This record gives sequence, structure tokens and C-alpha cells, in this order.
Amino acid sequence: MKKVIIVVYGKDKSGIIYNITKILYENAMNVLDIKQTIVGGYFNMMTVADCSKTKALSKVKSELDKYSKKSNLSINMHLEEAFDTMHNV
Repeated sequence: MKKVIIVVYGKDKSGIIYNITKILYENAMNVLDIKQTIVGGYFNMMTVADCSKTKALSKVKSELDKYSKKSNLSINMHLEEAFDTMHNV
């Protein structure tokens, strides 16, 4: 199974989880795990998703970037292997 890690943070507002998961769903990705918190009005979410059936991760990244700019959120997506490598230094 091929997985991605998606990290989102910024000022809390309605619809963040809906909009992120909608992008994933529309690109044949399945959410395997999701954790979100709100601290002092700031939203923070980490999601693990199966991207095995996704045809173009670059399209997903582009759509997340577009939503990031529109909503003034920071959204980062990493392949699980790259995320593990970055955090095992």
C-alpha cells in the first residue's frame, strides 16, 4: 500500500476537514487515519491516506495548494517513505 501524510495548520474556520477530504475522495484516495485539534483558535490536522489508486499525485498536490492559498492554510503532503526518512535523521 502506498501512503501519503498530509499536515494542515492555520486559523480555524468551518469546512477545513470537508474540503481536504473532498479533494482526497475525488482523487481516489482513502483516509486511513486522521487526527485534528484546535488550540487557541488554530486548527491542526494530520492525515494518513492510501494513494495506491491515485493516478496523479501531482494533481492532488496542485488541488491542495490551490485550497491552501484560498483558505490561508499551510498544507503539506509527503509520501510516507519520504516522511519517514525526514524524521529518522
